[in-house]
Amino acid sequence: MTRISPSALLSGSLLLASALACGGGGGGSAPPPALGTLTVTIAGLPGGTNATVTVTGPSSFSQNLTATQTLTALPAGTYTVAAMELIAAGTEYPPAQAAQTVQVAAGGAATATVTYAAHPHFVYAANSNAANISAYKVDATTGALTAVGAPIATGSEPLNLVPHPSGKYVYVPNRSSDELRAYTVDAATGLLTALGNPLAAPGSGPTAMVVSPNGKWAFAANFNGNSVASFSIDAATGALSPNGNPVSPGGGSPRPWVLAQDPGGKFLYSCNYGTGTVSAFSINPTTGQLTAVGAPVAAGGSAWGIAMHPTGKFLFISAYTTHMVYVYAIDPVTGALTQTSSADTGSTGTEIMTVDPTGKFAYVANYSGNTISMFTINGTTGALTPVAGSPLASPGGPACITIDAKGKFAFVTNYTGGSVSAYAINGATGALTAIGAAVPAGSYPWMLTYR
Repeated sequence: MTRISPSALLSGSLLLASALACGGGGGGSAPPPALGTLTVTIAGLPGGTNATVTVTGPSSFSQNLTATQTLTALPAGTYTVAAMELIAAGTEYPPAQAAQTVQVAAGGAATATVTYAAHPHFVYAANSNAANISAYKVDATTGALTAVGAPIATGSEPLNLVPHPSGKYVYVPNRSSDELRAYTVDAATGLLTALGNPLAAPGSGPTAMVVSPNGKWAFAANFNGNSVASFSIDAATGALSPNGNPVSPGGGSPRPWVLAQDPGGKFLYSCNYGTGTVSAFSINPTTGQLTAVGAPVAAGGSAWGIAMHPTGKFLFISAYTTHMVYVYAIDPVTGALTQTSSADTGSTGTEIMTVDPTGKFAYVANYSGNTISMFTINGTTGALTPVAGSPLASPGGPACITIDAKGKFAFVTNYTGGSVSAYAINGATGALTAIGAAVPAGSYPWMLTYR
């Protein structure tokens, strides 16, 4: 048997005591959890441009980033990386994802990428006498317009332009040459390129078009032919194909001039200059074909402009000879119209009108009065109230007005002035303020659109 000395026993006892005192033997607290890292890569912005990115996570963690950065010593858990759209050199740069979630593991290294891409916006004006289209880039900060390239050829007497919801195509009806033309849009430059051959209008004298919200159908008002035509849109190419026979707005010789549709794509409305009426149609969701909804409804003398409220609850008609705007409530089931009120523009030669994307304001171009009428809209009744300073002087025979997608700027064609004007919109009052001088367009610019 091996003999253990007393000194060895004493030494072992001391080591055991020391181990117990220091938490040995499994009776102490666990070591702290391992921490992780998160690298956020920010790409796609012009040099020298700061991003606006916020990272949030466990235990009320929050940190703002302006450039690529690695966050360290992060507890394990779920983190949200949120990016804000920004403007650089007058161009919008939206993030591909407004928000994304990332899991950071204990002791792990997680990554996230925020990718921005330029998203410029453009305004196009149809120069009715010059048979071409003028294109302008919109400064997203100031609203100022800069001409893009040379005017693009159209058929004879282009009066209207309408973009496809995808932003890839623009369609133009040409009244005197009885044709519809389609163009592809270069997303970076805004330049238009003719798409195939012109399509003979299945009706005479097309003056206006609209495209359904789902991008499947297009509709054209045939002023001379007293009809409204439907078209199917090729999803791959954007090409138009006639979709059945044109339908009549009813009421003798209505002369449909412009069109509007509800945001749900269920109903279409034609503003009939010849009879001073507005006609309603239901849209077949499967075929895109039209069916009249009741008889045309009175809309003052020489109904000329039409605008849909973004909620789809109200329709507005501007009348040239009475210089009034008529307000209609829309039956959400049938699409039928009931006039509820009217408002005087305070000017003459009332033409095309529009409603801003927020649904708070309406604007009317008064051609012979050389003014723009400005109104606030009652969200419950649709009733219009003039904005202080309305009508606003706008030289050059204003014919049409359109508004950018965010409701910051308004753009107006000056028919006799051969130009396009830009205005800033006061988001609280709806009042317009001119942005610099008007920019040149072609001869007799009529309608215009924002893309």
